[in-house]
Amino acid sequence: MSWEEALASMKAATEFFRNYLKYEIPMMVCNSWILNPALEKFAPNGNMARFRKECFSIPIKRSGSGRDGMIFSFGRDDVEPTELPAATHIQKILQEIFKAEGTLQELCVPEPYSS
Repeated sequence: MSWEEALASMKAATEFFRNYLKYEIPMMVCNSWILNPALEKFAPNGNMARFRKECFSIPIKRSGSGRDGMIFSFGRDDVEPTELPAATHIQKILQEIFKAEGTLQELCVPEPYSS
């Protein structure tokens, strides 16, 4: 999805809630593998890195198999990503992340609040 398409999708969602449910959306929350901060590190010029910079994000530790995103990108998640052929850009990036991090799930957690 291009940057313009992603932005249009968010605007369309806001309009949907406003027009059909009469609800103003003060913020949207997304807890998806596609917003993994490692994508920003390994693909700093990609759309998801740009999207993360435009938004306020709070990294969280996700419970998962350590292969988050594989089913969407490779069509399977029963093996390590490095064992599969990588034909697309996202597949290659996920393989790089897995080689460097040993997992695909988000590893960052916010620092505890202290006064």
